Amino acid sequence: MRKDVAERRDERAPAVRALTGPVDPAEAALAVARRLGVEAREAEVVETGTHVLVRIEPGPVAARVTGDGILAPFAGDLDVEVRFAAALHTAGAPVIPPLAGVPARVHEHGGRRVTLWEWWEPAGRDGTPEAAGRGLATCHRALTGVELRVRPWAKLEEARGRLLELAPADRAVLAPHLELPDGPLWPIHGDAHAGNVLPGPAWHDWEDAQLGWVEWDLGCLVATGRVLGMDFGHGETMLAAYDAPYDEGRLDRCVAARTAQVAVYGLLLGDAVPALPERVAARLDWLSASA
Repeated sequence: MRKDVAERRDERAPAVRALTGPVDPAEAALAVARRLGVEAREAEVVETGTHVLVRIEPGPVAARVTGDGILAPFAGDLDVEVRFAAALHTAGAPVIPPLAGVPARVHEHGGRRVTLWEWWEPAGRDGTPEAAGRGLATCHRALTGVELRVRPWAKLEEARGRLLELAPADRAVLAPHLELPDGPLWPIHGDAHAGNVLPGPAWHDWEDAQLGWVEWDLGCLVATGRVLGMDFGHGETMLAAYDAPYDEGRLDRCVAARTAQVAVYGLLLGDAVPALPERVAARLDWLSASA
């Protein structure tokens, strides 16, 4: 091939890759697993949220992969997640562990970021809210010895940064609750609601790990129930079982801050999620009434 033709082809290659976009999440998970020496015959997408959960067989093995859905813009950091979980697992905390025998970090393939995990089988494990509450306290105690670089108040900062995309009336309600609190900060989960703990207990989805108050995680537990009455008391039961110190005043502040943060995301998503506008309106009414 002539040199000038080859050079022109090389110049075009990045543009072609950009147009085709990232590979399928299951394909990326399979490729990463094989590259790392994991026996992997097939992969299937199980769930799509802020990231994509893929099941790899045999094993089974779980993979978390960056996605493209409506929730993907609100995704946290997969690298932070797997490093936090690895450190917590080493400390004996109740978390879903990264896959043994492979580096606990993000791996890349075809424009996707991928992490590999043990596939968690909840059958026969303790799925009570009391166990989940005690497990979160255990995680918080273990996190005092984890030295990983994460941002302070990452989710509040993110929500504050998007206020200008909202209507002025909504900004006026939300902004006061999104001010960053003062005082010492500790590593926390960042999104510790009941959907992020499996029977075991096993806390997972550490992608929003940040520096903050432990009361932020506790606010994530109870905010939906206190504001919308939608968790059948599970959050309060978890909180009652949380066997570590916390401050009630800080918890109240974090419940309002969490409610405002979630309302910002809901307003940005609009009617893309069924029943979301009604929940957002209820959150705004609650914040207005509590001002």
